[in-house]
Amino acid sequence: MPKPKWHPPWKLSRVISGHYGWVRCLTVEPENQWFATGGSDRLIKIWDLASGELKLTLTGHISAVRGLEVSTRHPYLFSASEDKTVKCWDLEYNKVTRHYHGHLSAVYALALHPTIDIFVTCGRDSVARVWDIRTKAGIHVLGGHTNTVADVKCQAGEPQVITASHDSTVRLWDLRMGRTHVTLTHHKKSVRALAMHPDLYMFASGSADNIKEWMCPDGKFVQNLSGHNAIVNALACNSDGVLVSAADNGSMNFWDWRTGYNFQKHKTIAQPGSIESETGVFVTGFDHSGSRLLTGEADKTIKMYKEDESAVSINLKLGKSILPIQLEGMGSFCSWSFFVTFEASLDLMVRSVPDTVDFEPSVQSTFFVTFDASLALMVRSVPDTVDFEPSVQSTFFVTFEASLALMVRSVPDTVDFEPSFN
Repeated sequence: MPKPKWHPPWKLSRVISGHYGWVRCLTVEPENQWFATGGSDRLIKIWDLASGELKLTLTGHISAVRGLEVSTRHPYLFSASEDKTVKCWDLEYNKVTRHYHGHLSAVYALALHPTIDIFVTCGRDSVARVWDIRTKAGIHVLGGHTNTVADVKCQAGEPQVITASHDSTVRLWDLRMGRTHVTLTHHKKSVRALAMHPDLYMFASGSADNIKEWMCPDGKFVQNLSGHNAIVNALACNSDGVLVSAADNGSMNFWDWRTGYNFQKHKTIAQPGSIESETGVFVTGFDHSGSRLLTGEADKTIKMYKEDESAVSINLKLGKSILPIQLEGMGSFCSWSFFVTFEASLDLMVRSVPDTVDFEPSVQSTFFVTFDASLALMVRSVPDTVDFEPSVQSTFFVTFEASLALMVRSVPDTVDFEPSFN
């Protein structure tokens, strides 16, 4: 298995309130200055991305707003709703300029084509519809799914349209002919979410059974991402290779795209006054820099996450196993002291440099390290043995990962190593 790339953990940085119902969709405008959200309160709200302040509220839909997209080619915002309509808003006047009629039931998602003036919508009537932005005419009705079409994505390369459905299939469409190019039947449960990789010619699909990665243009299966045992509502990926999956029960998993390694699990906390069941996450999305993650949730809030800038990765290149370690109280905060022995060279990948590290052993010297600390441990593979001999007394939070990378969230001011050489 290839070694996962180290990613800093993500942490909550802001909670934005303002909607009166579930937040069902969001989109970030191309210049990364503001973002829009739509909810079950039938409102579209536009927020400043930097400050989180409400800039504008748009009204006009008569049912929940389920899809939003901002055009990169025109000053238009497109919205899709459970009232069966799709609206085009002119952002210079903040008014509706076009309506697109044709869906027979609720519209659940929409996607703009990046290079030509068309967009695609999908919904509960089991079809995806391709529209001409200017003439409002329907170009194609993409039929073939046998249940609700939950999500749709567009890209410039083939396949230009990808849909995911509650009939457990993902379809790749030939846009010129208006028919299915490939049907992917690997999933066993409803597929509710799709995510395109911003740089690679790949996409991911999310279901309650698995998250799967695929290669374009023919939908070649790449790998499964297993372990998010919940109904996955949303997927998002940034250019750094971080894939986020969010689920109905409020759980969020962070994955390394290339290896499929789950490097962080997070459980969202409903805002005060919410009931326990209102922890669901309905939509996720990165801003255009990839450094901020936005989520829309059942507690009527938008939450913003950022990478933990104080996180540090220390990789230990391990040798043979000598001393097993007895651990109790897994996953809780415990205080203990123990000796660990490694045959290793230390390879520091430091993004946030500690104040002082005095360290001059040779690679083959021997020492014992004593941790006398409060440790929050997630032990997937027990560190085995060492080869250095100073005493180290420090306090920090550590996560032992499967690759035996220590993610140090709080680095002590001074770490003094005084080895004795053999």
